Amino acid sequence: MTLCLAFVGGLRVSELVGLNLVDLAFDPQPTVHVMGKGRRERVLPLWKETVTVLRDWLKVRGEPKATALFLNARGDAMTTSGFEYILHATGDIRKVSLWLGHATLQSTEVYLRADPTEKLEAMASLVPPTLRRGHFRPPDKLLAMLRPKQ
Repeated sequence: MTLCLAFVGGLRVSELVGLNLVDLAFDPQPTVHVMGKGRRERVLPLWKETVTVLRDWLKVRGEPKATALFLNARGDAMTTSGFEYILHATGDIRKVSLWLGHATLQSTEVYLRADPTEKLEAMASLVPPTLRRGHFRPPDKLLAMLRPKQ
């Protein structure tokens, strides 16, 4: 269920488990309000299938005290480590591969078997490209097309 929502807009796990009930809107158009990294906000449309799954989840979820959309077994807000536990508790890498939308099991295994230390070292070794600030100059045809017709 949480993965279904994660695919809507490429949500990070922290964004996903941080969703509250008030972040969902079904009318006039189904959307989810996400507070992202660096307090960046975005509103994402929901697929019909996702809306159906969310409505079913809300019926099962009931009305516990927690305002979080996704809850753990104690009725508290789900954490990132709780999400990870559920994801890896399947014991079936094929399910995880399908959930993540990977084309092959080998793609999933790369993520499951990767050493976090190696990932950090690889990221640290990258040098960001040097970019020069430029100016966009639209062509005359584009400007003419954008002008209101008289």
